[in-house]
Amino acid sequence: MLKRTLSQWASMAEIFGSFAIVLSLIFVGLEIHQNSAQVEAASMKSSYNFVDLVYKLGGNPEQNEIIIIGLSDFESLSIGEKALFDSYITTIGMEFDVARDLYQRGFLDEELYLAYEELWARVMLSPGATYLFNIGRQGAPPQIRRMFDLVTVKYKHLDPLSDYYKFEQGYK
Repeated sequence: MLKRTLSQWASMAEIFGSFAIVLSLIFVGLEIHQNSAQVEAASMKSSYNFVDLVYKLGGNPEQNEIIIIGLSDFESLSIGEKALFDSYITTIGMEFDVARDLYQRGFLDEELYLAYEELWARVMLSPGATYLFNIGRQGAPPQIRRMFDLVTVKYKHLDPLSDYYKFEQGYK
């Protein structure tokens, strides 16, 4: 059996250490890639919640009708209906803010984000949503006020979401 000197053992340890570093870097790279894919999937699900929320309205026919009426005429709602409508608009605003944050962090494609921005604008361009927002404008976070101002100017040429629901005969 060959006897090795201390210098030879040190050289072998360096070689093994180098391999261990390379292997750990590969492992870390794979973990980062997997984590990025998971974050992207979670981001997509989170952003789809926004669209789902906008079109599901209140979730049941009674609430849907209240929200549809509220989009056109907030003042015609009862106090309880106004609270429901306020909750709906606030929740949509929060979900849109999540989508905007995901876009700013690079987890949401620009084309998809702009579609969400347009959808939020259509909601907020509805007379009832605009009226409600302006009532509570001072209490809204500054970034939400700026975003509201930006999208309502940028998308002012679009029909509000309230117009989408006017297809039903007898709609007031």
